[in-house]
Amino acid sequence: MATYKIVSQYSGKVMDLNGFSTANGTQIQQFTDTGGNNQHWELALVGTLGGTPTAPLIAGASIFKIVSQVSGKVLEVNTTTNAVQQNSDAGTTIQQWQLSLVNDDGITFRIINVNTSKVIDLASASTADLTKLQQATDTGSTTQHWQLNRIDSPTSSPSIFFNQS
Repeated sequence: MATYKIVSQYSGKVMDLNGFSTANGTQIQQFTDTGGNNQHWELALVGTLGGTPTAPLIAGASIFKIVSQVSGKVLEVNTTTNAVQQNSDAGTTIQQWQLSLVNDDGITFRIINVNTSKVIDLASASTADLTKLQQATDTGSTTQHWQLNRIDSPTSSPSIFFNQS
C-alpha cells in the first residue's frame, strides 16, 4: 500500500486523525501539517466499481479503502450525521472510496464515497485547524478537492493508480 498526506486544496491543511485516536467513530479533521503518523493514510485497492453508479462515480474505475497509519482503521461515512470518521474495516461500501482527478496536475482529486456518491468536504468551508470533514454533494468547490502527496516514495506519481473523470 502507498502512504500519503491528503491535503485540502482549499486550506492547504492535511487530513488528520485527532489525538492519534484508535477509537471507532472518531471524526476526521483538518490540521496544520505536523508530519505525524496521524496525518498519514494508506490507500488499499479494493477492486473496480461495477454496475451503473450515480455520478460523479465512474463505472469500471478503481475503488479504495483509506486506512489510518496510526489506528489501522478505515475512513467511512456516518450516513446519519454525514461525518467522515474512522471505524474497524467491515468491508462495506460506506468504507470504500473512488478518486477522480479534478485537473491535470495528477495529484488533485475528488474523494467520492461509493455508498452515497458524495464527496469529502470541509465543514463550513473553514481554513481553521480542527475543522471536521463531512460528506456533501459534489459542487466542484475546492473545499472538495484533495491533493494526494505520496510520502513513502515521493518520486512516484499517484495518477497511475487512479481514474480521470
